[in-house]
Amino acid sequence: MTSLPTVSVVLPTRNGIHYLDQAVGSVLDQTFEDWELILVDDASEPPTATRVDHWSRVDPRIRAVHLPVRRHLPGALNCGFDHASGRYWGWISDDNRYRPAALERFVDVLDTHSRVDVVYSGYTVIDHDGREIGVSAARPPEDLPTRNVVGPSFLFRPGVFAELGGYDESMRLAEDYDLWLRAAARFVFQPADIDLYEYRRHSASLTSTNAGGLFPQQEKAVVRHVLDSPQYGPDAKARACVGLAIAAGRRRLLIRAAHWLVWASRYSTARTSTEFGRRLLDRLRRACRRGRIGPATVTGSAPTRPGVQATTRA
Repeated sequence: MTSLPTVSVVLPTRNGIHYLDQAVGSVLDQTFEDWELILVDDASEPPTATRVDHWSRVDPRIRAVHLPVRRHLPGALNCGFDHASGRYWGWISDDNRYRPAALERFVDVLDTHSRVDVVYSGYTVIDHDGREIGVSAARPPEDLPTRNVVGPSFLFRPGVFAELGGYDESMRLAEDYDLWLRAAARFVFQPADIDLYEYRRHSASLTSTNAGGLFPQQEKAVVRHVLDSPQYGPDAKARACVGLAIAAGRRRLLIRAAHWLVWASRYSTARTSTEFGRRLLDRLRRACRRGRIGPATVTGSAPTRPGVQATTRA
């Protein structure tokens, strides 16, 4: 009788043949070898589907799952984890790469610390050719209301997934952040102070091709699971609003950013106007003076309570 693997890794792909071999290869190159890899073909075109089948024949630890109808990323992940049998679970994008010791280091943390439910690490950002363009350190779980600190590099216990009912398929583009915000109320997160992953940034990535839809989903997740949650106090909610203001400002959604800075000041009696906030409001004033934003637009953009409204570009 074949024993169950220690780690289940799900790798969803949708026409991702360009980098798929590198992603699969990074699992095959792991120093920790007791794993299964579940390749989920999300109704891809034949070249990718054929390559998925190829990899399932290369190594008995690799299995292929073909979806006849596209489920998108959260649906493909849910389907993949339906087939998982490992003691710990994780997933990797079809354009990213694990570092060789990733699974070994993650398993060591979960084996050693029985109370830890989710372990995550820092990562390196690479370009389409694999050249390093940045580094992101693992941030503390206390920062989760302001950003997705877990990022792309993690391993978790199956109970997290089971108790939360998996990924919310309505939260495409922010499915991970939504899951971790829900998990924060019940489970223990542990950052690992080490770089264990390579995250590829390129023009054809899911994040790049859907950039306009990402921020509204982030807003929705924060409103649902932070601002409307009794778990978090006023200061945490104020910091969450500042985080949304920063995210909106980076996308040049100045009206939306100003709206969240206003709500940050309402949630907290502490001074929440950061240097970023001051610069942002200065940009907003200059835009108004130049006629790019009229007073009616500024006044009408802010709802009476935190909520998810249509964003307005300055």
